[in-house]
Amino acid sequence: MSEQGYPKNQTICIYIWKDKNEQLFWQTGIYNQKLKQFSVRYGTTVYAINEDKVIALKKMNADAVALEMMDPQESETVIKSEG
Repeated sequence: MSEQGYPKNQTICIYIWKDKNEQLFWQTGIYNQKLKQFSVRYGTTVYAINEDKVIALKKMNADAVALEMMDPQESETVIKSEG
């Protein structure tokens, strides 16, 4: 799979896998060393891929996936007309 092997536990990664029809898919998620799988949560649903299905991965920088917080006052543009 990778010359570096699997990432450390709870590492955020982008990974590519093939299904039984050899179709490629990609996803971002977290590696779970104990379960030997990559997973992502959408609401209450968890999608998991076993590590043996993953054909390539790239560790992601935590800063690259951090959420940006925006001031609500800055998100609106108010145009006032004089007259």
